Amino acid sequence: MSRPAPRLPYFPRPQDERTVMRHKSCTPAHETPDEAAAEAGLLDYDFHLFIEKATGEDAVIYRTPDGYRLALAHPGPARPPGW
Repeated sequence: MSRPAPRLPYFPRPQDERTVMRHKSCTPAHETPDEAAAEAGLLDYDFHLFIEKATGEDAVIYRTPDGYRLALAHPGPARPPGW
């Protein structure tokens, strides 16, 4: 009697039908831009989604060659520093 072949840990799909898929779900934290930049740096993220603590706006901080930049979903008028 022969043994069955071991099961592969994946389905052997033709190369042109293969896709790389990843799904991650999380709740954005209420953070200041400085806290978000620190977290992005610690986790080596190129960008970090969060809720800006002072305004409650959805925000993203992203890495550029010059450092980090902040983008708000609905930016309002400029605020003075420390507001």
